[in-house]
Amino acid sequence: MLQQPSSALGAALPKNNPTPDANGPVTWIVTRHSGALHWLNQAGWRGVPVAHLDPQQVRPGDQVIGTLPVQLAAAVCTRGGRYSHLTLDVPPDLRGKEMSPEQMQQCRARLEGFSVQPLATPAPATLPNPPAGRPVW
Repeated sequence: MLQQPSSALGAALPKNNPTPDANGPVTWIVTRHSGALHWLNQAGWRGVPVAHLDPQQVRPGDQVIGTLPVQLAAAVCTRGGRYSHLTLDVPPDLRGKEMSPEQMQQCRARLEGFSVQPLATPAPATLPNPPAGRPVW
């Protein structure tokens, strides 16, 4: 289910964003971080900001920008969408922290396109079974 962005996220992009009901492809911007929205806006990207995306909402030709888990990126691609990953080279001291667009730029923020497809069969297990009585973790 599509969730509406918070007012802080929605305010980060211009008011002329396309809506999910618009004709033609939609650009979905999937993030909970206002700094990411501001960075994308400064880079010229416009779209529909959402904190969470249901892949069932993606139509062929839609663009999805974010840092999605691999299974969701695969669902986007399987449905005919294009996935662009917001990639940063984050040093340990900035991990888990909100970043400004300037900090993101210092971390070499960039969009990288990926085509993600699930394998037809899972890869075989490569780890041996643990000795009896030993925890797995």
